[in-house]
Amino acid sequence: MNKKKFVIAMVFSLLMLGSAFAISALASGGSQPVLTGNQSGPVLNSEPSTATSNTPWSMPTTTMQEPSYTNGTFKMGIDCNVNSLNPFQETTYCDAYVVEELYDGLFNTLPNGQVVPWLASNYSVAHVTANNQTYDLLTNKTENYSYVYTIHLRPYVQWTDWTPANASQTYTFSNVLHYYFNGNMTTHVFKSYKNTTMKKYYLQSGDVVQSFRMQQSCGDWPNVVSVVPNGNLSVKVYVSKPTLLLFTADFENNVLPYHIWIKHDFTSVDGLYNYTPGISSGNGWYDWNMGWNTATGRSPGSVGTGPFMVQNSYGMPEGAIIPSHVETMYVNPHYFVQYANKSSGLRQYTPKIYEINEPFFSSESSMIAAYQKGQIDTTSLAPTPNFLPQIQSTPGSYIYHKTSSQYGYLRLNTRVAPMNVTAFRQALNYATPTAYIASAISDGYAVLSSDPVNPGNTLYYNSSAPQYTLNMAKAKSLIKSIPGMVNVSGTLEYYGKPVSLTIQTTVGSVAPDNIEGIDATEKYWNELGITVNLKEEAFTTLISNIDGTISSNSNLYQIGDLGISTPIGDPALDCRDSLNPKYGIPTDSYVGPFSSMVFNGKTLNGTQVQDLFNNITAKMVNSNSLSSNVHEAKQLQSLMIQQATMVNLGYFVDLIPEQTNTFTNYSHTNPDAVYIYWYWQFFSLEKTKATAVKYPYHLTVSAALSSSTTQYDNETSTITFTVTNGTAPVSGATVLVGISATYGGIFNITSTTLTTNSNGVAQFKYEVKDLNTLLETTNSTGAVVHVSSEDVNITGIAELKGSTSVGPGNATVELTLMPNKPVSTANYTTDYIVAGVVVAVVVVAGAAFVVMRKPKIKS
Repeated sequence: MNKKKFVIAMVFSLLMLGSAFAISALASGGSQPVLTGNQSGPVLNSEPSTATSNTPWSMPTTTMQEPSYTNGTFKMGIDCNVNSLNPFQETTYCDAYVVEELYDGLFNTLPNGQVVPWLASNYSVAHVTANNQTYDLLTNKTENYSYVYTIHLRPYVQWTDWTPANASQTYTFSNVLHYYFNGNMTTHVFKSYKNTTMKKYYLQSGDVVQSFRMQQSCGDWPNVVSVVPNGNLSVKVYVSKPTLLLFTADFENNVLPYHIWIKHDFTSVDGLYNYTPGISSGNGWYDWNMGWNTATGRSPGSVGTGPFMVQNSYGMPEGAIIPSHVETMYVNPHYFVQYANKSSGLRQYTPKIYEINEPFFSSESSMIAAYQKGQIDTTSLAPTPNFLPQIQSTPGSYIYHKTSSQYGYLRLNTRVAPMNVTAFRQALNYATPTAYIASAISDGYAVLSSDPVNPGNTLYYNSSAPQYTLNMAKAKSLIKSIPGMVNVSGTLEYYGKPVSLTIQTTVGSVAPDNIEGIDATEKYWNELGITVNLKEEAFTTLISNIDGTISSNSNLYQIGDLGISTPIGDPALDCRDSLNPKYGIPTDSYVGPFSSMVFNGKTLNGTQVQDLFNNITAKMVNSNSLSSNVHEAKQLQSLMIQQATMVNLGYFVDLIPEQTNTFTNYSHTNPDAVYIYWYWQFFSLEKTKATAVKYPYHLTVSAALSSSTTQYDNETSTITFTVTNGTAPVSGATVLVGISATYGGIFNITSTTLTTNSNGVAQFKYEVKDLNTLLETTNSTGAVVHVSSEDVNITGIAELKGSTSVGPGNATVELTLMPNKPVSTANYTTDYIVAGVVVAVVVVAGAAFVVMRKPKIKS
């Protein structure tokens, strides 16, 4: 299972995980013991390299014949689109939901953290001290190695394009390699192996070697000098030194089929394996689209060994990946784990369902409505707290509260003055109300930490690292200490130029809570004298601006409102790609450049800080000492917090809805990212026919509104919910308040979880806010238009927890929200304050929508 680090949209609500995000690194968890001498044996479980009489099944027995198989189509609602099916180009969670089901690695990390052989059956390792040189493709030279890992492959693994007719086809894996090195053709003859005959449609050593050659140049397989065939069912891995990452990262990389990828054995990307000058992009291994037809959903190049597939092989229907419509995958009837011998323990991971169906929804509210109607069994990403009442009131629904590996953050462009000053970035951190954002906007579903390592990653997390909390006195003191920075009548200036910062975020119609979070932050940054500008745009545009800034050393953004997922386990590769530009710029992960700071009593300039980060991350990647890696990781966390190149808004809490009336056997042991969580669920899920609870009585709920049902911007109102059982008021009932809105505009003042008083009454107070910003969308041509009003339903769902005789009841208030100055869906005029002057601005449909804000000056 490949574990990846993602950048996510929509983070000011720490529950509203974005639909799209960019991958920036590979990383994984667990630890590997240091092996010396000539050792043979398992990591945890092993089996002989050939099937034995203990093998439970043999070809052509299928998944459907397993005793645990239950059939069934599991439906997961998605609100994002697959960006690429190429494993080298995964950029969204939707990519991962598909790609990670199609492929496997040599080893895999189980939900409990154990590392087990997967496509591999067993391995041995030898420590070599003489005649220990082999050819390295990365350097085009002979390099030293110290250890040789011999990894044996399972002999019965088929690629999903296998058929009885092609089963006997073979190819020759040559020991002569012609490839471009630094743009020049070179030829190498490997003496460590001879030409080897391989079975074309079965997993063979040639598949592993070809995968290694492509992946190594992307920064994977560090400290691995070479991988070569050792016959057709084992490989030799030459390692300069065994590291902690060898099993948990290198050996978990996806193995790709040679017979598919050898046709794309080149790339137009300079610096990658077999960069071929003059070749146009789009057909090489790094950017090939797998033959994917987005209209039909067919992807003939997506051939793997994984538990599910999109090939119409083995008599199964063909899967389809159609953007903005549906993603469908069918179970692999010959998934290899069912043929593993009993002692391996892998048979339990035979899938038990027939199909994964992922219908697309254009909004979160429509997806939750489908969940309530029983049309889907879960959602691809955790819903926002506003929808919890609707989810909780759905029969058979269970909400799993999972501490997330993701955090929200404001990414600061350190190339732009004054954000190239460490003290200024630290001041922004001290002036950000993270506790308010976590409690009021995220309803308390957040874990506050300034740390770039997940608090749930307990071994590596530095609980003693310095933390930023709201401290305006400290922020102002830091501002005052910066040469050239002065406050002139409430406006902060840096060498005579007013300080104005633009925060780029996703459009309010997609992420309304972002606007509230930025509003809260703006108040405190205004107090420092900073003008805050809000720019809403498509997430793909925001990511493109950030990526362009990193790769071209330009300034396409100032501050980006994002989220990021971090791996559970060893953060070495994650840290390297974030802090070392050599690895971080190609993957758009780099968070520098860095500026001066104090380290061990000495002031370092930006270049010296960069050297320090390079040295520490190199030490981590090359380490075979767990205690050393933990020490270095904790030191880096303190240094990164001191550098303050981002404002960490806190870690999410994933609220995962699970429909138990249709499926059961959900496993709640995986602490990692949501897409990894579901990867393991798809092994354990079983179809069921549970009977919903029938109550003889139900609570009665009425709702009274303190104002008109037509409400305008900046108005506050209260809904009074009265709960009775028959005619008697019910004290102590829980009232869950849910808000259903396409664009947003309702911001709760009181909690969305209420308790009735002795009169059976509970009150929900809210504010209508930011409608001019939120009521923005695009028409069929992509032009920006403004919606004249928003219809909102606010529902109160009352329940007596633990009661078996009295079921829940609900009442709904229907509202129409309107801006103070209603706008048409074409052009409109509105007023903005620019530099203290009220200016009438005509906004034409299709133009950018930027809100300019003046600092609030205290009298």
